[in-house]
Amino acid sequence: PGASMDSLDIPAGATFYVGRHHQPGFFDKVLGSEPRFMSYVSRSHIELKPLSIEGGLYDVRNLSINPIMVEGKQLDKGEEARVQVPANIDFVAGEEGVCGAIS
Repeated sequence: PGASMDSLDIPAGATFYVGRHHQPGFFDKVLGSEPRFMSYVSRSHIELKPLSIEGGLYDVRNLSINPIMVEGKQLDKGEEARVQVPANIDFVAGEEGVCGAIS
């Protein structure tokens, strides 16, 4: 199954990066009617590093000055969290700690 319009398939066993540079056109499609939110998505925003292939365990690191929410917890630049797939990672737009329309 391929990625839906608002999600990405993460390949097993390899470090995966999320951002405007790594998924050209994806964020344009997702944010189509709200292009003002594009400034909240960095070129290299998120690093997903697999910890176990079979178990679907990942370290998530925010590479951007723009915060993200990982399973409801805010991560600022350089901070990490561990997640088990499936997991929710949301972009934050607007005030710090307030999840915006690009989640």
